[in-house]
Amino acid sequence: MKTQIKFTLMSFLICTMLTGCGSFLAKFYFNLGNSYYERFDPDHAISAYDHAIQIKPDFAEAYDGRGAAYLDKGDLDRAISDFDEAIRLNPNSAITYDNRGYAYFSKGDLDRAISDFD
Repeated sequence: MKTQIKFTLMSFLICTMLTGCGSFLAKFYFNLGNSYYERFDPDHAISAYDHAIQIKPDFAEAYDGRGAAYLDKGDLDRAISDFDEAIRLNPNSAITYDNRGYAYFSKGDLDRAISDFD
């Protein structure tokens, strides 16, 4: 699996250098972040999402993914900040509102949690 990830990353890097396809590289890092997140490795997930956001600053899903990883680490303020940005970029994402609602619930802010869950 590591060999496949390295090959895929190298392919995207070459593509980016030759054709400027940064959005593909951002998607790669987003998917890598998802993979780490699903394997319960929030630190590596956050790092991958950071790369995706650095390449494509308007990548709402990457902010949501990073927020979820921060939420798993218990860093509720950073999670909420990322969910806020994801919602600003994509106000129609129900899952992001649910994620932010759970973060507010975890902080004990039930009014904001209920508002997001509605």
